[in-house]
Amino acid sequence: MGMFDWSMGGFGGMFGFKLKNPNVNKEEQKVLANNNVIEVENDDASALIDTTYAVTNSVNLHGSLQTQSDLINEYRLMAFHPEVDNALDDIVNAVVSCDEDEDPVSVDLEKVDVGDGVKDKIVDEFDHIIELMNFNRTAYERVRQWYVDGRLVFHCVVDEKRPKDGIIKLIPLDPRAVRKFKEIKKTLDPLTGVEKITEVDEYFLYDKSFAGDSNTDAGAVGQRQSNGSGVTRRSQAIRLSVDSVIQVHTGILASDNSSILSNLEKARKPLNNLRMMEDAMVVYRLTRAPERRVFYIDVGTLPKKAAEEYMVHTMNKYKSKMVYDPSSGKVNGNAHQISMNEDFWLPRREGSSGTQIDTLQGGQNLNDIDDILYFQRKLYKSLNVPQSRIEQDDVVPLGGRGAEVTRDEWKFDKFVRRLRRRFSELFSEIMRRQLILKNITTQEDWDTLVAPFVQFKYASDSYMKAQQEAELLNDRLATLAAIDQYVGKYFSKDFVKRNVLNWTDEDIKDQAKKIKKELAAGEYPDPATMDADGNSLLPPPMPITTPGFGFTAPDGQPTS
Repeated sequence: MGMFDWSMGGFGGMFGFKLKNPNVNKEEQKVLANNNVIEVENDDASALIDTTYAVTNSVNLHGSLQTQSDLINEYRLMAFHPEVDNALDDIVNAVVSCDEDEDPVSVDLEKVDVGDGVKDKIVDEFDHIIELMNFNRTAYERVRQWYVDGRLVFHCVVDEKRPKDGIIKLIPLDPRAVRKFKEIKKTLDPLTGVEKITEVDEYFLYDKSFAGDSNTDAGAVGQRQSNGSGVTRRSQAIRLSVDSVIQVHTGILASDNSSILSNLEKARKPLNNLRMMEDAMVVYRLTRAPERRVFYIDVGTLPKKAAEEYMVHTMNKYKSKMVYDPSSGKVNGNAHQISMNEDFWLPRREGSSGTQIDTLQGGQNLNDIDDILYFQRKLYKSLNVPQSRIEQDDVVPLGGRGAEVTRDEWKFDKFVRRLRRRFSELFSEIMRRQLILKNITTQEDWDTLVAPFVQFKYASDSYMKAQQEAELLNDRLATLAAIDQYVGKYFSKDFVKRNVLNWTDEDIKDQAKKIKKELAAGEYPDPATMDADGNSLLPPPMPITTPGFGFTAPDGQPTS
């Protein structure tokens, strides 16, 4: 069908498959040909390269990849902090459930207006995608990485000779080594003097040298670099086609759309403040807060040099200095058993009061940690985690009619729903490529019939979900009992089923079918034969009697 263009090669060429849609390409070319575009949409923080007066090979792309790599490294270091790790655990557990008896995510095609056969194929392909990603076993890790790094990147491997087999492998790529670029060519309008865009070439650039540690040699893309030992090598930069790479980000961009930011971005400053306050508290308590002594040493009539040597000898004999290391949290020093404080040693000449030892008062208010708690609350607030979760001993209500939801918990639930919607773009993008590759649908049908209506359902905590469903059912039954007397007068049965019981079309059909089956089996009386009070409208059954056993004869005389 001519749906694919293949181009292989290194940095000079393109690696990976490309979905070809003639109709879409014609529309884009038509818009660009009419010179109606003056700005490129950049909602994915692509690096824009104006190639009107320069070629790509002369552009140093090192800075773009290096800045992105440094930013992700900082986010990953932040995730190791205990408070941040605890908040991440709460967020990821809320986004995706890892219960063994339920899949983390499933696809819902109820609102998709396609045939049942197509729906079955879509469900099968979704299950295949979940298997390729091993998502049922790595859901927690994938969501956490996406939240911390700010993006997830996958390379779709497709057999060039058999593209209709679909995606055969999904390889996760280190986001530090991948960056999307857009090469733009412009032309000058002779009438208005405005530069208008005539051509846009999009691709991903992958350079694994930026995914290593700080010692990894990374330089200008496509340039020869030195590894520090006198040996030069060529940067392993590869251009990947847009369709062969799936990048899903959090939707948070820098103010100038130059880079993708993590959800941890706004926690950088509060976390640094908390670290400094914690280190300052430890330094104050261990190296400054203890009481210190002042030694006044009588040096008599010793010459100045001899007096200094005597003072040094005495200090080394009794004094030790303890140093706090904020990186490891250890207190280092050659501690002497007699002294563990920073003491002051002052000489005295003959005729003074003689040798004397005084004590300087230690630190005060050592139990006051309000400043630490302040920055902890500020950090949790920046992480969108309810402040009530800071206290580890607090009881967390898991559901029930008596449970109250605070405003922070309500906002946290909305935040989790937004995260799920953003993360669902990963499944949507993979499904789009898979369905088009296998000719199950076209790009136009996907855009109009499938994508706007497909939904992804995330599993929730089993106990909490059961409690919430039970409470919701009780509320609906109470509303149903109150509105029942108005059915047929102000409300129709269909309205009650859809708006009170919140049933879908499938639920309505399924319940009607089951009720009909149970009525036929005689499991309960037919409602059509019951009055408003639930009494039967059918005549009572005639008694079965036998002559000679209390049977009354027509003449009124009982028989014997």
